[in-house]
Amino acid sequence: HEIKSVKRALIYLGFRHIRELAFTCSFVDVFEGRDGIIDIKSFWEHSFGVGVVAKIIAQRVRYPDTEKAYLVGIVHDIGEVFLSYYRQDSFRAMLESVKGTPFRMVDKEAEFLGTSHSEVGLCIARKWNFPADYCEVIALHHAPVEAAIDPTLCAIVNLADLFCSVCQLDYGGHSWVSFNLAEEKAWSILKAYAPHLEDLDVERFCYELEDRVPEIQDMVKSIFQGIGA
Repeated sequence: HEIKSVKRALIYLGFRHIRELAFTCSFVDVFEGRDGIIDIKSFWEHSFGVGVVAKIIAQRVRYPDTEKAYLVGIVHDIGEVFLSYYRQDSFRAMLESVKGTPFRMVDKEAEFLGTSHSEVGLCIARKWNFPADYCEVIALHHAPVEAAIDPTLCAIVNLADLFCSVCQLDYGGHSWVSFNLAEEKAWSILKAYAPHLEDLDVERFCYELEDRVPEIQDMVKSIFQGIGA
């Protein structure tokens, strides 16, 4: 049946982490239908895409809680939509300053906003009493080597975020068009956690992920079909 809100989509997909799901739904309620600088539909499409890819990667590395990887992948950028809504003038100025030039949004936020979406997201997650490992991913998904609680989970979400950003599952916060999985620090973290990855054909694995993109796009399209109607 047609799903007409992100909140219903979260419930429909189902998670065992009920407390975090409830708070995520509350966050969606705050921003759904409001105007920010970031297109909210594109934002949630990216977020769900990262969740799906994070779960796929978690399965491949044999991470014990793939549903956690899925959910924390969905909420990893909650600080971004907050900044987009409450700091609109500064956010717009930041985007205008980098128009047509290579950039990563996370590198420009401190200059224009005095903070980052990771820092703001961490504050939100702590306010909502998210578990420490969720807070760490939200704070360090761009710097998984700094993670202490669960670097594996941070690395999973980092790579899922990178992948979605180069595969048309992005809301404009990144500028890169490609990345080499084997050279990413997050990949080194995963290899240390899962030695069997040493025998993995990395290029083939990337192709396998790319083959899942249409499936992911179809899923998020069906989820968001009723939004704005």
